[in-house]
Amino acid sequence: MNRFWKYCFTVVVATTLLFSCAGSKPSEPDPVQEALLQQLKALSEEIGKLQTTQGEILEMKHNLAQMDSQLTVYQTTLANKEQDSKAKESEIIELRGNIDVLNSEIILLRGVVDTLKTAKDSLDQRLQVLADDILPKLAAEQGSPKDLPITPDSANAAVSETAVTTEPPAPTESPKAQVTAEVNAINQPPLSKREYRRQYNAALNKYFQRDYQSATGLFAELITAWPDGAYADNCQYWIGECYYSLENYQQAIEEFSKVSAFPENNKADHALFKIGMCYLQIGNRGEAETLFRQVLKQYPESDMVPRVKEYFAGKKL
Repeated sequence: MNRFWKYCFTVVVATTLLFSCAGSKPSEPDPVQEALLQQLKALSEEIGKLQTTQGEILEMKHNLAQMDSQLTVYQTTLANKEQDSKAKESEIIELRGNIDVLNSEIILLRGVVDTLKTAKDSLDQRLQVLADDILPKLAAEQGSPKDLPITPDSANAAVSETAVTTEPPAPTESPKAQVTAEVNAINQPPLSKREYRRQYNAALNKYFQRDYQSATGLFAELITAWPDGAYADNCQYWIGECYYSLENYQQAIEEFSKVSAFPENNKADHALFKIGMCYLQIGNRGEAETLFRQVLKQYPESDMVPRVKEYFAGKKL
């Protein structure tokens, strides 16, 4: 049995025993029981945080699996192009650029997963301390066995039972209070960090599924919700990629050009390179080469630099 369910079961059994005991004693508050109930509430809250973190890790891993799959598609296509004597050099360079961009996205999301795993380990430790502290006190208070039997059914029941026994019912709000709450909600960030990441992953998935219209809408919603969010420039970049994939190169140029305006800016070099690719696609080689030289000058450490040098080497300049 996984420790998470042990914590859940500890909460529901301990809470049930405390409340059943309270019903048989005078109404005077028992300091020991009060302290235990506070610890149980803390444990219940930590369980909720752990459950949320575990769910987010699973979502991110799923998204990374899809990105790894797309990376394999790009690499296979690139290998076929390289063996095709009729393939355009610009197509090969573009594919390699796509691989570089996707690799950078994968590195970014793996960093998020590592951060979430660290948070999960910290929650695990806090839960263990709380559980180890509560069980002996409960045994002393109730005369109950220290080692409680744990089953999957009882553990699952613990989550819903804990929510009922540890949280008082919300009071009914007056109309004035409801209006105030609505105003406060408007002034608060509309998305939690977890939901922000989840929606970003969902938008990326739409892009890789070639549902470019849906992806564009989702990325735009994220920019509107959090214009200074950590992924705002990434969202703008992928909007450009959506239009590029739809072969709407003029619109793609407009969208890629907006990327550098965002404060968090790790996609500006990629966007500049892709604007150059747009100009190549519409036959404006001179403008494309100007932009490629700009990449070399402004972003000498960029992973787009090898792609630009590859282009110029192919032209034998």
